[in-house]
Amino acid sequence: MTLTIKAKKLYAFILKYNIGLLSLIFLLAAAQFYREAERIRLITKPNNPDAFGDGDIVRVIDVIDGDEVLIEKDGTQTNLRILGIKSFNSTLSDPTVTEYGRICLQYLQSTTKNQKAKIKIPTKRVGGEGRLLGTLFLADQSGQYRFDLGEDLISKGYSMVYSRYDFDLMIKYLKVENQTKLEKKGFWGNETISNRVIAMKKIWEEEKLID
Repeated sequence: MTLTIKAKKLYAFILKYNIGLLSLIFLLAAAQFYREAERIRLITKPNNPDAFGDGDIVRVIDVIDGDEVLIEKDGTQTNLRILGIKSFNSTLSDPTVTEYGRICLQYLQSTTKNQKAKIKIPTKRVGGEGRLLGTLFLADQSGQYRFDLGEDLISKGYSMVYSRYDFDLMIKYLKVENQTKLEKKGFWGNETISNRVIAMKKIWEEEKLID
């Protein structure tokens, strides 16, 4: 489905449900994010997702954005879309969004780049853009791969729970997110951004109803 078709559907959705200006601003920002993400993915070119299995130990080669990394196993590389989270892009024109996108990106780079990790892959293993979907577990202090990176990003207020589609850890992630929101960590401490996130989630829930 092309971006143009998606844009038309979103416009019809806005008219039908009378979504406000805040949500419209987010949708426009999301479209810009999509274009930038596509540019980056053209460079990295997702390939060979079937070469990776549930429970594999991989190495994180690079960070593509706040919710996607490039992983490698036995000389084979592929893009991994971290399941269940959504992060702001660090290249958007909105300076407030850019700030939080950059924080998340830099944290991912410092935490994961050149590190080994264990991947947990869901039944639906590949997303719409051909990227491998999965939860990424880093080694904890005992050396066991139990440090859930997605949960960590949510707990710091660097990423939000991507509730558009259900996934195994969604209830757990939402509980962590609610606590993070109460404590006003990360972008939840910024009223403008938190309102944008709430609007985004409302759109996702409405989209679920019309699927």
